[in-house]
Amino acid sequence: MIHFIDRNSYRSLLISSLIALLFSSCEKEEYLLDASYEGMWHESIFEYIFKPNGSFTFKSYGHYGNTTTKGKYVIVDSVILLHPLTDWDLQQGVLMPRLILNQQHSCFYDFRKNYYCINEEDRKPLFTAHREKLEAYEKRLLELEEVQQALNGYPEPQTVTERMNYPKFEFQGTMFLDENIFYKMSLRERNLEALYGKRTLQYQSYLLNEEQNEIYQNAYFGKMVFVGSVY
Repeated sequence: MIHFIDRNSYRSLLISSLIALLFSSCEKEEYLLDASYEGMWHESIFEYIFKPNGSFTFKSYGHYGNTTTKGKYVIVDSVILLHPLTDWDLQQGVLMPRLILNQQHSCFYDFRKNYYCINEEDRKPLFTAHREKLEAYEKRLLELEEVQQALNGYPEPQTVTERMNYPKFEFQGTMFLDENIFYKMSLRERNLEALYGKRTLQYQSYLLNEEQNEIYQNAYFGKMVFVGSVY
């Protein structure tokens, strides 16, 4: 899970944003929904039910458990901002307070790129396209000279354990930067023998923006260093 500020600060910021934006958006019909969106991940089903009075209900079923959370929402451009009245599901990382609508308003996704759609059959092609994009991004990042240098010290994996431990890129979510959406991917090494005793080793993180055709190295304190183009 990606947390750029702590939950309490995020909640305060979210509430302030909702109050400020409510006055400019709640009276416009196009900023309200009347539909249910369903997604599936972690062997669980998650449902967002939006009403045209600005209220929403979040429900979960399956492995995570059967839960219900109610709250208020507004939509700014294509971004749904949620203000849950109870924080349990928010703190567990399953209720996402910011969701991105597609142009048809038939589906949206959260920052982890989990998709939720009105019609279940619409989710599969979106998920497939997302996986293909991640594979293309990983292939491009592996071409970077600095990444190749980082991997030079590792012998070619021969066994299943070596392949599992071999550093690989992991998708860590999307994030907004100056109104642009970036994919965050990090080169990481998982030591299976130390999963319960040591933290996973993490190397450099990268931010990719396809529309701007840019790749940045994600340094500390929000510093970004341009390292190449996506294509």
